[in-house]
Amino acid sequence: MSNSVNNSWPIGARQQRRVERISQSTIELRVPSARQAFGDVRGILLRWLSWKAGGPLPETMQLGGTGELTSIGMQRVETAALDDPLYWAARQDDQDRNFPRRSWVTEAALAPHGDGRLVVGHRLHLVTLGEPAPFSRSVPRFMRDIAQQFTTFMDDSEVSLEARRADTAGDVDGLVRLLTSQTRRHPVIGISSDPEYLGDRETMVDADRLAKLCFGVAHVWVISRNAAFELTDQLGRDLSVFHGGVRSWRFPLSIEDSPFSHPLALARRINEWGDEGAPSFEKELVDWALRFSAGRPDGDKLLPPFAEVRQMAARLTREKARAEGRSDRELLDLALTENDRLTKELDEQKAEHAEAIAFAEQEEARVRAERDAAQTEVAQLRHRIDGLEAALRSQRQEPDSPIPDSLSALAEWAARELGDAVVLLPRAINAAKKSPFEDVPFVYRTLLALRDKYVPMRRGGNAQAKTECDATWRELGLELTPSFAGTRAGQFGDEYRVKWNGRNRMLDQHLKGSNSRDPRYGFRCYFFWDESANAAVVGSLPNHLTTNAS
Repeated sequence: MSNSVNNSWPIGARQQRRVERISQSTIELRVPSARQAFGDVRGILLRWLSWKAGGPLPETMQLGGTGELTSIGMQRVETAALDDPLYWAARQDDQDRNFPRRSWVTEAALAPHGDGRLVVGHRLHLVTLGEPAPFSRSVPRFMRDIAQQFTTFMDDSEVSLEARRADTAGDVDGLVRLLTSQTRRHPVIGISSDPEYLGDRETMVDADRLAKLCFGVAHVWVISRNAAFELTDQLGRDLSVFHGGVRSWRFPLSIEDSPFSHPLALARRINEWGDEGAPSFEKELVDWALRFSAGRPDGDKLLPPFAEVRQMAARLTREKARAEGRSDRELLDLALTENDRLTKELDEQKAEHAEAIAFAEQEEARVRAERDAAQTEVAQLRHRIDGLEAALRSQRQEPDSPIPDSLSALAEWAARELGDAVVLLPRAINAAKKSPFEDVPFVYRTLLALRDKYVPMRRGGNAQAKTECDATWRELGLELTPSFAGTRAGQFGDEYRVKWNGRNRMLDQHLKGSNSRDPRYGFRCYFFWDESANAAVVGSLPNHLTTNAS
């Protein structure tokens, strides 16, 4: 294992037995015969186990049965097999060559999943005794060996050891279906290929190498310049990827999501990443994808942990022995052997659980401290920026940039003019583009008033700031009141709910203009105030949302 990414445990952590899940994956094989493929894939896994063990496995294990290898001079291997339902699992303990008190525990599992389908998965844990040391996350080689011999899928989408390419509108349609699928359980990494920004370089990171390193834990797509335009049309600029950048789409994706929920790194930022630029970024991206896989709460559902499978296999062995009329002594020996194993596992799990809790508490305290420090720094910088912007506005002689004559330009205008004071969610931009509202300049003037009057007031303005803000609303013919969000909206409450930074938020404020129900004239701007971002987040404009009164 290499040590290129520093994932060491925090200084001061208790010097005890520590267990961390490094990565996990689940892929699906679509084959003519699940039972035939079951045997073929098991053969791949057994060859890997024999290689890691340092010699041939016992015959029972080679034939696909339950067994255990604990010979001196060889690395420990265990297998567990079930006939009904058909299931096979293995565990291998690999002593770290560079750190004698550290070992890598790999679990593999294999099971048919309906007609013509086979599910294969892995879990990799790191067990450390004593002082921690840096490590790099990885996916076991046998997962890539399987991908070389079979067609593999994740989230009903084909994956391989090479990145998928999106060049046509049809390719983009397929990517969007994957991104917006409610059953998707893996992140998607989109890499922009844009010769206008990258020159002779196809992409900022090696997409195929990334697909290989992240196989089984993330989808990797390369998106051409033309495809990026199509993707932007479908998702909006805030959720697309372009100009040679790289975006990580979490799951699930909605066009109402905040762009911050799906991080984007542009080419210039990647070039300046860490000590090495693009190589540093690629290492961190791999580490993030594997760390994300390790933390998935549903990881044990499709393929149960090895310990559970072994317990079931032991129970079935006892039942078979009882049915065959074995002696009480033989049955007792089987039960005692299994009881000793379970007692040992229970002690190990208790130790792992206690250490996991302690580590989680330390991590929580560290993250809270970092968060508090960052929030303090952001507040100080924002206060300074607000002061500088106010001074510049008071000294500026040139007029404001012209207001567009169409709401189709709203996204570009907002990105240029609103800064971090007012955030327009994709849902608001899409609603505005489709709206027949006739007084287009009024929409822009309202957003400028939010930026120049409302946000400074909320960011700590005095009584004068509130007076000026109220005067601006009167001048524009607007009234700021709570919206009909929540129970007040009755059965239409979902219209007032948006996704922001991974949370459901209510559009609990609105600016009321004309009360006309004719969408050409009636005006509403629905938003909420986000305390962490110190910004007004607009979720819908310029028309009414539905209420019981509608």
